[in-house]
Amino acid sequence: MYWAQGGRGFISKIERSDMDGTNRIVITRLNFLLYQFPNGLALDKEHNRLYFVDDYSHNISFVSLGTRARTTVLTRPGYAKGTVIHGSFIYWTETQGQGGAVYRADKASGKSVEKVVGGLHGPKDICVYDANDTVQIGRKKIFLINLDNQHAQPIALKLGNTSTQSPDALDFDPQKRFIYWSDVQLHQISRAHPDGSSSEIIVNSGLQKPKGLAVDYVGRNLYWTDFDANRIEVAKLDGSDRKLLISQNIQKPVDIVLDVINGTMYWSSWSNNTRPKIERANMDGSKRTILVRFSNSRLPAARPNGLALDLETNRLYWVDANKYVIQYTDLQQSNGATFTLPVANHYLIRPYGLTLKENTLYWSNYRSLYSADKRTGGNVRRLAGNIMRGRDVHVYHNYTAAIPGKMIEQF
Repeated sequence: MYWAQGGRGFISKIERSDMDGTNRIVITRLNFLLYQFPNGLALDKEHNRLYFVDDYSHNISFVSLGTRARTTVLTRPGYAKGTVIHGSFIYWTETQGQGGAVYRADKASGKSVEKVVGGLHGPKDICVYDANDTVQIGRKKIFLINLDNQHAQPIALKLGNTSTQSPDALDFDPQKRFIYWSDVQLHQISRAHPDGSSSEIIVNSGLQKPKGLAVDYVGRNLYWTDFDANRIEVAKLDGSDRKLLISQNIQKPVDIVLDVINGTMYWSSWSNNTRPKIERANMDGSKRTILVRFSNSRLPAARPNGLALDLETNRLYWVDANKYVIQYTDLQQSNGATFTLPVANHYLIRPYGLTLKENTLYWSNYRSLYSADKRTGGNVRRLAGNIMRGRDVHVYHNYTAAIPGKMIEQF
């Protein structure tokens, strides 16, 4: 959510946070000494911009949510109040004296200004209803999409008798064909076959906010992170023989991925009092090292989210929920250097899950599912849209779990 504040005696600024009030950051500050008071916010999801109006200067401007750069689109003779984005236009209400009207203009250039409705008295806010902009996918379900069909639509999986409220992480066991998922509201980890059979809760005690989930298909174990309990745990795939692996010097762990061939695990953490980082350890928790330590001095603060391990190139990829980027580090180097794929920010609004198949990266955000080339960041494709708060994503195919001498069935 985004909001503006300003007025005499107050710092004029626009802020953003998650919808539960956490992860609050300042998007932009205005000069309150010049009586710059922002209001009339409108989100342009297509170009990752936030539009606003300034009562004092009569400007309609936007701030890039990726770079934080501010641009003035046009200046009006009257007082603009409410704004809304629809297609390539920005619409706004405006008052002049006792009269008022609704106007629109090209949202990028501010040109082609035209009056849409006149003869109004003190219009304030404005909304646009689009019959085509309906949510098709709810946040309480897990979906399957066939990547071999460019026109395939997501299909909701029937998970038997196991309920879901807020599924957050998922993984797949290609041998027994179980889907595993965590639920941060129900505080549990469950599993079921894709057809909904054999559904069961396997961990339902001692969990606060299970965020990351990873299946060890060789050792037949399940690893997970607990964001609020600040720990990493492991159990057998049926939930038995549960063990605590890491609980010291760890804050807000998010995602976790496994290199089962080399017996290594990687995880991202956000931290409260220390710098966000990505770490590595053996799968028994030993030989723990920091791979990447992010700076707290540059805003917005780093929020490394979903991880994807590429053994072919020795790269570890991640998406950043605050910076709207895909980054990676070379695992053969020990200097913690990070590199950014040149993917436009508007494809990465609040990215969450990340996964890899051969030469393609796939990621989810709050509204869509995308893919791009893992080496160049090019050939970006939108695979699914109208998703409500998309979370984790995984791709499974013949080579997802290649055990020497044994071919794994495709899913």
